[in-house]
Amino acid sequence: MEFLIVIIVLALELWIIGSIGRWLWRSGKNKRWWIGFGCLVAAGICLGGWASSLEYQVSPGMRWQGFPVPLAFFVWEEDRRTDLIPPEAVQWGGFLADLLSGVVICLVPLIVLRLIQQRGFPANDQK
Repeated sequence: MEFLIVIIVLALELWIIGSIGRWLWRSGKNKRWWIGFGCLVAAGICLGGWASSLEYQVSPGMRWQGFPVPLAFFVWEEDRRTDLIPPEAVQWGGFLADLLSGVVICLVPLIVLRLIQQRGFPANDQK
């Protein structure tokens, strides 16, 4: 079940990133747009890397590592902490999903601009 959730999240993120790249390609945007896209992707990878190492407390006895897809769970049981680690394939998929989540978050300005242009408002760009 965990792996299915990771696959769905990865597919959605790749679809969003691909649709933004396809929009830039089909609309014939100039080099500045592509440089901006690359910078946003690089910033998103940094953000996703930070988010994958983020550890936060969900309840008084439980901590999660990784956001938005948890990579590990730490449970406090009486006098010791127990680590609940998913299988390696799920961890790598979750790590990749966390990285791509950062990319999608950083691409939000381009997503909004694309939606505005689809509604018929012209953008102020030069080809």
